[in-house]
Amino acid sequence: MNVRAIAGLALRQFYLIRGSPVRLFPMFAWVAIDIILWGFMTKYLNTVTAAGFDFVPVLLGAVLMWDFFMRVMHGMVTAFLEDVWSRNFLNWFASPLTIFDYLAGLVITSTATRSSITTAVRRRRRS
Repeated sequence: MNVRAIAGLALRQFYLIRGSPVRLFPMFAWVAIDIILWGFMTKYLNTVTAAGFDFVPVLLGAVLMWDFFMRVMHGMVTAFLEDVWSRNFLNWFASPLTIFDYLAGLVITSTATRSSITTAVRRRRRS
């Protein structure tokens, strides 16, 4: 595992996201829509359920965890397909980068962007 190669991939993804506002919009939009949607679902389920059993935190936690992993997977697949589309994927194989380093860089970048965006949207919604 080459930490410098993984950091280089993460930096490349950061520059791609920073240079294109079109990449940022879906990240914020889908997280905000999910939070609003599941917030309304939670309010509805709180009014419908019996007083003794509260399954809403379990349901909400499971859905948010599932959504987080789906967003990470979406980020990884999108980055991979962008590399294939721009014909940059062959350059990765010509470099000393291993497949594990490439995947680790995509996972770290995707996880970091998704978790930071989710946190930013939640903080903004609270205030």
